Amino acid sequence: MLSSVVRSLSLAVLLLAVLLLPSAGSAEFLRTGLNTHQSADGKIKIINVSSKKLGTPGIFIYTGTSIDLQFFTPNDLSDDSAQHIFIEYDTERSRYSKLYLGDNELSIHGSFTLFLKSGLRITVDEQKDSPYLSIARDNPKLKAEPAILGFKGVTAIINEVGDKALALLEARSLSTVTRAVAPYEVSFSEKNNTGKLLIKGREVKTGRVGLALQQDTNICLQRKALYLAERELETLRKISSRSQKTQYLKRLIRNNTGTYLDLYDDLLFLRVTKDMVVSFNHKTNNVFVLKPVSDSSSQRQAICTVHRVELS
Repeated sequence: MLSSVVRSLSLAVLLLAVLLLPSAGSAEFLRTGLNTHQSADGKIKIINVSSKKLGTPGIFIYTGTSIDLQFFTPNDLSDDSAQHIFIEYDTERSRYSKLYLGDNELSIHGSFTLFLKSGLRITVDEQKDSPYLSIARDNPKLKAEPAILGFKGVTAIINEVGDKALALLEARSLSTVTRAVAPYEVSFSEKNNTGKLLIKGREVKTGRVGLALQQDTNICLQRKALYLAERELETLRKISSRSQKTQYLKRLIRNNTGTYLDLYDDLLFLRVTKDMVVSFNHKTNNVFVLKPVSDSSSQRQAICTVHRVELS
């Protein structure tokens, strides 16, 4: 599959991947071209193909022998001592459609987490409107901060380092059932360049990958939810009487219509449980945590708190 994928990266992609000198900073994944990211040690190469004009849309991930950042081009990739996968993206249906493990093709049906032998953790979150894919490198042996690269479809929108960033920004649609849903692993044959998909050492032979689970709901995702400012929440907490709290919330609904938060066009919901929503605004690079106000259950209006999280 490696050679065919490299061939599918047309001249336009190669031109888009013309290397730029890595910018200074501690990011584990360095953006070295318009469509290319590399790990600082040169062992991981990630190429996102964003248009059919450039080849088959999707995300190509290679881990193997270190290649100097300044000299890398897709033609330098080798099958020797490497693992490489390609996650195809269907631009018409807005979903990840196929997973290629070398020459092995599998259809994607739902969300999943996949480990490569390099310690790279790839998670596909098949949200209804905004499919999200995260690539996490969290290996204590590297003696470096964990790093995460996130894609909305085939567009890179997140490139962060640190434990907080990893905890908040990694795709986690299966997080509430992690114990029941085992992650996949990949084993590559040195003879025929074919990757096998494994679960706890057993080969998956269904030709499919992923699990479609219904996502939790949260009242904060109602279109006209009211979000409390910090000072309003502080005032609410100081009120001891339940009836007075109810009256205060009703007054907020009447008088503070300007505090409605309606950012649905720009928000990507990374985690949704009944108690919390973690969202990311890919235009402003802000992370928001939304939580229902416990005292609002009797109100027709959904009332929540919104907290912006600083990643660094």
